[in-house]
Amino acid sequence: MLLVTYADVGAMAVARQKPLITRLEEKRGPVTLVFDVQDSVRSVPMEVPVFWLAVTAREELQLKAFAIVTTHAAVRVAASGFGIANKVRGVKLEVRTFEAVKAATEWARGY
Repeated sequence: MLLVTYADVGAMAVARQKPLITRLEEKRGPVTLVFDVQDSVRSVPMEVPVFWLAVTAREELQLKAFAIVTTHAAVRVAASGFGIANKVRGVKLEVRTFEAVKAATEWARGY
């Protein structure tokens, strides 16, 4: 399990995801991600889920679940849409939102 903190919208920028993707490429076996989206992030730019849809399509990464921690409805809606988009495309990835990191990490450990 990897914990990723997005302190602001800029941290979510596609251009800043390369170190995380490199780490995913280096891991072996099933991977779960917990995204701790801080309160300053009130929405998700469209390019972010588009980027992650391309990443989740990469079967070799063995992504199993994304837990997204947020208190904002717009981020929860974006996460829900992202989860549905993956299901429609046949990608077996569980996506769930949480209001606390502890609950998210406990859930993520089940994968």
